[in-house]
Amino acid sequence: MKYSELAKLQRGYSIEIENEHNDGPVMIINNKKVDSLYGGDIIVLINSHTFSSGYLFAEILSNLKQVTIVGSPAGQGGNSQFGDLLMYELPHSHAQVYLSHKEFIMPKTYPEHIDALYPDILIERTREDVLSDEDQILKKLLEKLG
Repeated sequence: MKYSELAKLQRGYSIEIENEHNDGPVMIINNKKVDSLYGGDIIVLINSHTFSSGYLFAEILSNLKQVTIVGSPAGQGGNSQFGDLLMYELPHSHAQVYLSHKEFIMPKTYPEHIDALYPDILIERTREDVLSDEDQILKKLLEKLG
């Protein structure tokens, strides 16, 4: 993850390693591969309101064999996301603005996820679902799973 002097100041980052492309300091996190702590199936529900950290979480989980994505296409796509806001005060107006300072890049590129993350099991929301007092999406999911 790349970071700026503002990020270093506000978040206390101290690691400075030049990356192979020489485009600035980066923070490298080496994750260790561990055995799964949970051996069962995992179902992740998404819809058009799934974006930002929710999208990133679903996208990461979609790489796991035991995960089934259910619902309708996510509200965003792409192979990188920006986040972790820093507050910056504009020098003349003293207005406070918030800026992303991290880019989260997916480890694999999936061309089919460029415009959205698509579910393995599509369940579209109907007008009747919206008007109903029951959670029709969950009901349809349970019917499909038997």
